[in-house]
Amino acid sequence: MGEVELTMLVLTLMIHAFLSPAAEAKAVASLARECIPLVITHPHAYFDEDLSAKAGVNAELKRRKTCNASIDVLVRDTYPTYLDENLASHFHSSLFGETDLYIPGAKIEVIGGFFGQCHERTIESLISNRFAHQDESNLEVVVPIDATYVFNEADAPHDRITLSKLLEEKGGDLNQFKTQNKNLVFNFDMSAALIQRAHPSVCVIFRFQESELKYQRVENCLTQVVINLVETPSPI
Repeated sequence: MGEVELTMLVLTLMIHAFLSPAAEAKAVASLARECIPLVITHPHAYFDEDLSAKAGVNAELKRRKTCNASIDVLVRDTYPTYLDENLASHFHSSLFGETDLYIPGAKIEVIGGFFGQCHERTIESLISNRFAHQDESNLEVVVPIDATYVFNEADAPHDRITLSKLLEEKGGDLNQFKTQNKNLVFNFDMSAALIQRAHPSVCVIFRFQESELKYQRVENCLTQVVINLVETPSPI
């Protein structure tokens, strides 16, 4: 058993010993996520003026202290980041979220912003790069909603806000979210269409709390990409 596996086992046993069943489930979900490769798009105060996603972004960094997951940060070279700790593996120049990173595996976590814009372009690039490496395996893109920022378009178009805050303001009502944030849902369609134009065998599913926001169907779906909006568990 390697060092990472041993650390995970010890932490899991500690969780089981001290937490309630509900808290245990949440904490185990956090542990399961923390070794997923992480890509951060534009963690800059220049874009996220209210620092809305700063706490969530840094929480995701800190979750990876116990493992060797890759951490890649896409930055505009002239802007400082708001990362608290020097835990990132690599920094890459990226004007609009594009990247040439190839990351194998079944799951990748993508955070930062703007959701539906540069963040979306990062996801598209990661998928395209897998195909460029003859990797057509299914992929889940995990998007923690309090580590991802977006325009609060329903109320004040120029306010920056996390996806979690946006959903909270809608009372957690998925239908209301979809109705009042049509531009975001439209971006889901556009993102899926762009991916499928390049890769006709891909079907793209956007999911939140096990409910499908959008599902782009194709006749011959050989590769499934799930873009999963998830709540970020509290730190252990």
